[in-house]
Amino acid sequence: MKYAMRFLLVASCLLVSTFLFANDPNREFSIVNNPNGVWSYGFTPTLGGSFSLSDTARANYVWPSGYQQGQDSWTSSGQLDCDNGMGGTIGRAPASSAGSAVIPWDTLSQAPGCHGEYSVLRWTAPLSGTYQFNGSFEGMFLACGGSTTDVHLRWNSANPLFDAEIYGFVDNRQAFFDVQQQVAAGDTIDFAVGWGINGSYYCDTTALQLRIDLLPAINIKPSDPDNKIRTKTPGKIPVAILSSAAFNAPAMVVKSSLTFGRIGDEQSLVYKPDKFDSRLQDPVCGIRDVNGDGLKDLVCQFDGQLAGFLLTDTYGVLRGKTVTGTTVQGTDSVLVVK
Repeated sequence: MKYAMRFLLVASCLLVSTFLFANDPNREFSIVNNPNGVWSYGFTPTLGGSFSLSDTARANYVWPSGYQQGQDSWTSSGQLDCDNGMGGTIGRAPASSAGSAVIPWDTLSQAPGCHGEYSVLRWTAPLSGTYQFNGSFEGMFLACGGSTTDVHLRWNSANPLFDAEIYGFVDNRQAFFDVQQQVAAGDTIDFAVGWGINGSYYCDTTALQLRIDLLPAINIKPSDPDNKIRTKTPGKIPVAILSSAAFNAPAMVVKSSLTFGRIGDEQSLVYKPDKFDSRLQDPVCGIRDVNGDGLKDLVCQFDGQLAGFLLTDTYGVLRGKTVTGTTVQGTDSVLVVK
């Protein structure tokens, strides 16, 4: 039995490691697969039009202008007649500030098609729930007067969530978004880049930086209506991740992935020796219905000192992963006292 338990612990750790950057399109980019998990690389003829997958992969590609060295990118065969295929791509290249373009760290680049197509990075929801989409579009070109693109977030193609224009070198070079949307499993969110105000695809490569989190409800200190946290008193803070009809928290959450505190990345999860092998450690978590809705919730214990709360804090943040690799983030109010 102890060897089976050890195997399960190792497998769990490997799972968390495998999905360490889940829902980050830069770190999960693939030049081999399209679709690639939750990501699809493609284009639409118009904003919200019919989506087509890009069919041509180019590994370690050096663009004719030389400004992007060693880019991996997807494009369509229909773009290859346009200035050596410089339009209609989604790709990843090392961060750089050389030449006529800036490639920011941790981004994918999107260039609209030379025939007016929208470059579309498509995310498909793996689970039903409310998600937060946080990031930015940034014009990459320093030539041509700066990149000029129109950028968008679309839910199931037809529903606009965010629209902006990128142009120039400074004031309108970057467009930030922070959008929450409730979706069903299988729904899509498109991150689309078009020609912009100048009606041309030249110098229009635009960088996308993105983080996606599933937002389950949490309850800090379920038995305390005030969620009171004492900074001077050592102790544990119970935090419940609440289940819903679409989200079974005890079954879906990787307990060892959980962090909790004033920021959310504090390594405060409490562990205990495994009952079959004391050399192994298990998260201190239990399963119970804390809100009386008939669904079992996951309740884990966190070290109050390691959580790092300050007297000025008014909420706590929990982060983690699901077994399918979806990142989760939950917040709840707190009352911090000495």
